Amino acid sequence: MKQFYSFVIKETRHILRDKRTMLILFGMPVVLMLLFGFAITNDVKNVRTIIVAPYLSPQAQLAVERLSASEYFTITATVPATRNAEQLIRRQQADIAIVFTHQHQNIQIVTDGTDPNMAQQWTNYAQQV
Repeated sequence: MKQFYSFVIKETRHILRDKRTMLILFGMPVVLMLLFGFAITNDVKNVRTIIVAPYLSPQAQLAVERLSASEYFTITATVPATRNAEQLIRRQQADIAIVFTHQHQNIQIVTDGTDPNMAQQWTNYAQQV
């Protein structure tokens, strides 16, 4: 046990003498806190949204109004067909498409799957609105 104690004392002295080690020891946690606290965010805001509907019924119009009123979604276009929305998503001009079926009984959510985590969050937020 005495050898271990002397080893710990020796290494502590070496760490305290080396400025680079001290910088890594105390500087890196500060940098990581700043990076994760301010720079990296998973907030969902201003998701570029396309509405796909050949005809908007009053129920669909209400849903579109609720989407555009939320701070999470920005309606960028209304297109008549799903293939138009897919083209816009592939060209990275939109992040999500809300597809109303002809009878407006089902709503389909099409997302850009290049970032699966964000796509899942967008879908969850759209379902809540």
